[in-house]
Amino acid sequence: MMIKKLIQTLLLLAASVSAYAGVVIGMGGAAGTAGSGMMVAFSPAKAIGFRAGIASASAGSDFSASDIDYSATLNLDSKYFLADWHVFEGGLRLSAGMFLNGNNFSATATTDAGNINTLAAGQTVSIEANITFPEIAPYVGFGWGSTNESGLSFGLDFGVMLQGAPTASLKETDGLNILTQSDLDSEANSMTDDLQEFQLYPVAMASLSYHF
Repeated sequence: MMIKKLIQTLLLLAASVSAYAGVVIGMGGAAGTAGSGMMVAFSPAKAIGFRAGIASASAGSDFSASDIDYSATLNLDSKYFLADWHVFEGGLRLSAGMFLNGNNFSATATTDAGNINTLAAGQTVSIEANITFPEIAPYVGFGWGSTNESGLSFGLDFGVMLQGAPTASLKETDGLNILTQSDLDSEANSMTDDLQEFQLYPVAMASLSYHF
């Protein structure tokens, strides 16, 4: 429902700016490391362009933290708003903006409880983890593509999303209550430390759109 509302908003935005002479408006799709989805763009001047879109995907992404192997799924879900400066009014562009970042990990593991609390060593425990990131993620990058000319346009973007520090939460799912909440919170903090590399998320994106 939220995606539908976003698309409607983007269409209304495109329609409203089309009344101004010299404004180029485009619609299309994009896919890359942030996911895939629809995109709209408009350019009020040769050297300036704006883009907004949605991106989502999911993929297996197992990892280890505190000597525990987690079976994980990376869920990509974001909305982005970018401003482009077309260097020399050409295809090369420098971009900055933000992602409304809904990226997260969901993970499960079955392990020796001693990996979390040594007093519980020898007992098998099942746990579930959820890792989220701050909602606002600034973006900087560069790329190639034209949003200021009519017709079919192919674009490429390379940059980085500054996701910020992850937040982890854990719960025991086997119903045995072997671990205390303090144990789980301590493990969540350790997991957060192990996942600091995800503060910077590389973005590579290809897009195809039509401009009129």
